[in-house]
Amino acid sequence: MPTPPVAAHRLTDLIQKQHRAAPALPEALSPRRTPDRSPAAFEPLTERELEVLRLVAAGTSNRAIAAQLIVTLGTVKKHLNNIFGKLHVESRTQALARARELGLL
Repeated sequence: MPTPPVAAHRLTDLIQKQHRAAPALPEALSPRRTPDRSPAAFEPLTERELEVLRLVAAGTSNRAIAAQLIVTLGTVKKHLNNIFGKLHVESRTQALARARELGLL
C-alpha cells in the first residue's frame, strides 16, 4: 500500500528547516562580490588575445581585425569576450584602460 502524501504544511516546514541548516554561501561565491582588480588577479591573455587588444588600441574595427588576422568576425568577437572576462571589464574602452593599468599595452 503506497504511503500517503506529505501534507503541504509539513513539506514547507521541512524545506524551511533544511534552508536554515544549510551553510551560507562562501564569500567567494557571493553574487554581489566585486571582482578582484589587483594586478595578480587576472588570467593571462594569450598571444592572440594580446594581438587583438593591440589592434583595438590602435582603433581598428572588429571587421578590420578579422581581415588582418585572417579569421572570421565571430572569432574576433570571441577573442574580445575572452579578453573582457579575463580583465573583468565589459567594454573595449574598459579593456584598454585595464590593460594599460596592468602594463599590457
